[in-house]
Amino acid sequence: MRLIFTTITLCLFTCLYGQNSNDASKKLLSSIENEMTSGDIATFFVVQHEYLGLLLMNSKDCDSKTHIVMYAFWEDKEGAWIKKYDNCGGFLKIKLGDLAPMEYYKNKYESLKKEDVKSYTTKPDSIVNGMRYSFVTQQSHSPMRRFWFYKPSQFYSKWFDKFNLTTEKDSPNIYFEYNNDLAIVHLNDICEEIINNLNEENRFSR
Repeated sequence: MRLIFTTITLCLFTCLYGQNSNDASKKLLSSIENEMTSGDIATFFVVQHEYLGLLLMNSKDCDSKTHIVMYAFWEDKEGAWIKKYDNCGGFLKIKLGDLAPMEYYKNKYESLKKEDVKSYTTKPDSIVNGMRYSFVTQQSHSPMRRFWFYKPSQFYSKWFDKFNLTTEKDSPNIYFEYNNDLAIVHLNDICEEIINNLNEENRFSR
């Protein structure tokens, strides 16, 4: 009975969190889209760093149920930019000395659109007596990355679980090398290096 209760509780938390996270993401993304449109920025992308759990904030303007953090990358005639957003709104934009994020995005646009990260799989699917068996491994509370890509009259989104980029000696991921060579993963690496450096320097401010 305790196991059943725990399972039901976990499912309810996951469903409620997922709904709250999705609603908060849509609201914040819509705000970013409007900001870019008003600034005549048509080519840009947004990456969301998703954190499981609750974040309690004092400000009445902040969402107290989910913690959403997004970063927008774009360029204009003055250079390349990044801006951080969270439940409380936007931070000040920061000019980047590195054009790599936008250059990579524009050069790899089609690859980013076509490629997908595969699930952590320990061995190929097998068919026994007409039944297909998959050997997929999952990990709860693994960091997620969600991307939204914009160009004039074009839009698409991608997401992946960072767990699928890992492998273990005892149960190796057969897609480890494939996943880590994808354009979406390389773009995420470029973005994360910039974001981590800016966080270490305490550059993000409101």
